[in-house]
Amino acid sequence: MLPIIFVGAASHSLNLEFNSSGSLCLIQKDARKTSKSKPMMYETFDKNDPPVAFVHIPKNAGSTIEELGMKQYKIRWSRYRMFGMYDMPDGYACSAHHVPPQYSPGEIKGMYATRDHLFCISRHPYDRAVSEYTYLLSAPKGEIDNSTGLIDSFECTPGGLNNFLQKAMTEVISGKKFIADCHFLPQSEYIWEGQKQWCKNILRMDGLPGNFNNLMESLGFNVSMGDGRENQAANRCPGVTVESLTEETKVMLNQVYHDDLERLGY
Repeated sequence: MLPIIFVGAASHSLNLEFNSSGSLCLIQKDARKTSKSKPMMYETFDKNDPPVAFVHIPKNAGSTIEELGMKQYKIRWSRYRMFGMYDMPDGYACSAHHVPPQYSPGEIKGMYATRDHLFCISRHPYDRAVSEYTYLLSAPKGEIDNSTGLIDSFECTPGGLNNFLQKAMTEVISGKKFIADCHFLPQSEYIWEGQKQWCKNILRMDGLPGNFNNLMESLGFNVSMGDGRENQAANRCPGVTVESLTEETKVMLNQVYHDDLERLGY
């Protein structure tokens, strides 16, 4: 039977595993506590799972990739294998499938290490930042979080975009880089850990769907992407684009995403 792992969000974490006789075993570990966390659960890979796995970088077509894998090949990538929340080093909590390998529990890091082919999607940091703004404005009114000034100004305006991003970058620069469900975390932190490169196959978002389809074909998987996307919020603010970013906002984005711009060639 497959191991079932539960990482608690209280003052400890629990591992639930089946031993060789089929009994459920419990192992307790220390873990950080946050009041808003929900327990993190995930299912380990087994010998029948494909050697390719996906590292979900928020706002980089992750939902589209996960849906394609599930619907076309029954591959459970990311959110179909990891559930709940995980407490991050700064006290915030992120969805399990948004946690980079380097910050994941040891069991998950080991699980990633067993995959021969890890892939992820990269995106220009400016495009990703604008996408975050329109994505959050697409949420139901009662669910909008205004902690970073999302609706301080008129919605879907250049002023609203820049106010939001400047407040968000100020938070990240102050040390709160895991805010907003890890949506502002630099992409480089998902790909590299020091000199170690977790994600070996980096597909640029502006190369989709061709680069994704080529990778899947080269690995022998009958998974292909069309032109559609899941969670697309671009139409929410058609007049707000990268061209709407002020120089002051760009300076802050350049500071936070310096490694992304340099190491990913943007």
